[in-house]
Amino acid sequence: MEQFNDKQDFYEYRGYDEQLQMGGYPYMGSPYPYYRMADAYRQSRANGNWGMGAMDIDWNVSFNSIKVEVRLAGTIIAQGILTPSNAVLSIAGSAGGFSVRAALRADFTAMKLVLSGKLCGPVIGCVEFNSRQVTAW
Repeated sequence: MEQFNDKQDFYEYRGYDEQLQMGGYPYMGSPYPYYRMADAYRQSRANGNWGMGAMDIDWNVSFNSIKVEVRLAGTIIAQGILTPSNAVLSIAGSAGGFSVRAALRADFTAMKLVLSGKLCGPVIGCVEFNSRQVTAW
């Protein structure tokens, strides 16, 4: 059995950083692994990346907004913040021989991002996607 001098020794032993503590308890939850895993899973769903061919979409979900950045062949072609009152981001641009014309819609009720539009490339031609779910949080 491990001997701890105080609560701080216990939390340092368990891997908690003292900066994450609020009121003497760890900010991230409890010392039980389930809660730490559940929080890590929720955080991985809130921040992420989705790609189709030369197009990549990065997002970061906050309480009632989603920060989005869209890259085509490594070049940023659209970025914005989606909110319940402004839930659609229009995407149009070309880079590296690729072109895209699409709309990214945030459904805050169903908690998901949906992409509709067309991606064209020099060799593959055009690919249409209609109401493709990018992520759910």
